[in-house]
Amino acid sequence: MARHPAAGAVLLPLCLLLLLLLNGCASIPYDYPRPVSSALYRPEGTSLGKKIQARAINHPGASGFHLLPTGLDAFTARAILIDRAEKTLDLQYYIFHDDLMGRFVYDRLLAAADRGVRVRLLLDDWHQTPETDWLLATMAIHPNIEVRLFNPFGTHRRTFLARALRMAFGPGRLRGRLHNKAFIADNSVAIVGGAQYRG
Repeated sequence: MARHPAAGAVLLPLCLLLLLLLNGCASIPYDYPRPVSSALYRPEGTSLGKKIQARAINHPGASGFHLLPTGLDAFTARAILIDRAEKTLDLQYYIFHDDLMGRFVYDRLLAAADRGVRVRLLLDDWHQTPETDWLLATMAIHPNIEVRLFNPFGTHRRTFLARALRMAFGPGRLRGRLHNKAFIADNSVAIVGGAQYRG
């Protein structure tokens, strides 16, 4: 029985699509070691902690806050806190781009780690790129820096089709994205909300 000439033209793309889908179903290995990491135990032993304690002593049991009305105010506050941190810096963000702002923060965090500050960075994996992968990899090899990516999809980022299918058939995963924005210095001062590190 002779095969129709158009059958080969349709069969090849279908086979390639099937291979792509099977590759996309591969999950990320979860059996690699993940060291336990905890917050700074005694933040009052740092300069930032002492300043906060001095202000808080007149307001027992209360929290304090200060509004940062503009993006420039918030960015300046973060830059100052990075330079003044003595023990820990904890950052949790949705996007970290390889651009002017991202590079500035990257340089300041490396400088802080070089002077002995433990830096922990938690990012959503969805918007990372090969460029930011390189930045994060160079940070992660520093002994004082911990980088972790939050990936609710259970697949590698390069398998876009598999992610699209998981989003279509599991919308709860989309709601499970890491949209939090938090910047904590010496477990004493926190900046929450605001813009991403994008210039």
